[in-house]
Amino acid sequence: MSALKRKRADNKSIAPKNQQRLRRRVGAARPFRGGAARRFKTPDQRIDEIATRVFGFAITPHLRVVVPPTQDLSTFTIANAITAFDDNGQPIFARPKHEFDIVNDNGLYVDIVWKTNSKRHTFLRGAIQTAHTISLYKLAINILKKLRNRRQSHDDIRSSATLLSGREHKNGQLYLNGTLGGKKVVLKTARHHKTQLTYILEAVIHLLLMCKAPSYVPELMRVSIDTSDQLVICSEQIMDMSSAFSWISTLKNRPLRTNVNLKLWHMLKSFCNGLHQLQTRAGFTHRDSHSNNVYYMDPSRGRDAKITFIDFDFSSIRHGNTKICVPQVLYDTSRESYTQNKSVDMCIFLFTVNGTITKTLAARGQKFIAHILTPLMTQYQIEVRKKLLKTERPFREAKLAHEASPENQELKRRFIIAKRKKYAALDIISLCTGNGGRFSLTNGIRNLPKEKQLEFPYLMGFFEWKSMTPLSVMKLLDQNYNLMKA
Repeated sequence: MSALKRKRADNKSIAPKNQQRLRRRVGAARPFRGGAARRFKTPDQRIDEIATRVFGFAITPHLRVVVPPTQDLSTFTIANAITAFDDNGQPIFARPKHEFDIVNDNGLYVDIVWKTNSKRHTFLRGAIQTAHTISLYKLAINILKKLRNRRQSHDDIRSSATLLSGREHKNGQLYLNGTLGGKKVVLKTARHHKTQLTYILEAVIHLLLMCKAPSYVPELMRVSIDTSDQLVICSEQIMDMSSAFSWISTLKNRPLRTNVNLKLWHMLKSFCNGLHQLQTRAGFTHRDSHSNNVYYMDPSRGRDAKITFIDFDFSSIRHGNTKICVPQVLYDTSRESYTQNKSVDMCIFLFTVNGTITKTLAARGQKFIAHILTPLMTQYQIEVRKKLLKTERPFREAKLAHEASPENQELKRRFIIAKRKKYAALDIISLCTGNGGRFSLTNGIRNLPKEKQLEFPYLMGFFEWKSMTPLSVMKLLDQNYNLMKA
């Protein structure tokens, strides 16, 4: 035996036994560099593996066309569909002559003048295209093109499905009770170009959610174009749960011994927890979380409580550095809270369930109303007023800093943000102020036209409200749990 081998053998023989065990454990934990190592997938690889099953191809390469949100608005509205992109990558609009000049850009709204007839209009900022929203439609158009190269029939699913009454129109149809792979499925179909782009963006968000938080969404099963150029989105149909609206509506018929207050407590706690998980694990904001888009299973007969979210045609999500949404009039993608607003979903959900609970369960849900709903809405209103009145000073400071160094782009950006916050605050203050000068959220709802009153919590999503984040609401719920049991 050579001296080198003898030295290695001697060192091995005198090594402590526990050190040898440690080496064996470390060696066992280290993946083999061959086939075994390839089983460890990156998040993108996992997404593309599922996307290949759903779309028929990987989608993460397509996500790279999405550009970051910008403060600048284009001169077209999101209602003016993008039909294609030219050889220079510029969008071709369905109505290219519907261009305008922006003459005032403050707060929630912008004033525009149509170039064709010089008419002046006021639009919500979310109704205007940006470079970011244009890139989102480019993503959808690219995926649509690829789907058209892989057409497939859906007669096998549609033969067992039934069209939902009242949903047949040119933009899209909804079918229930289809069957795919032994599962009941929902079909959303569309021939209309703009609707197809919306559905594709919704499907991309749904797929990312399914990869990041699968227990909170139904399974997305197939996205494709059929032989008649109709887009078909096929997803799992929820069979064992009811919408939060339906579930609350049935509580009035429960036996008198049923503790309705405690059941409502568990429902809201489950919603808060689900929302918190989606925000932290998926960077997700639903942005349309009314009580018919949230499904709930209460913890009874040995089952755990469960929350499921459906319909993502308003939603936004973060994937790495990419932000993806379905552009909507009620949401401005250039604001700071875009894809990061932790309160807007709670505001929308409570806005809808509050009315249902107070109307149908005023007698049996007194404790929940008195100790949960009323305190929540009261502290929300107090925070809104305080926060809106504090936007003037940051605006003045940002303005002075920008004027001192007008060439500094970062100071310019901060000034634009502070300016928009100030004027958005003024818009909301004006909306929520009654004839006697009293500020209240109820005034904000009443001062909107009747057909737009349901939009109030969506407009309030311009800001994030700490009192209405899932963690804040869960804290109040935990503090009042014993009151619900009594």
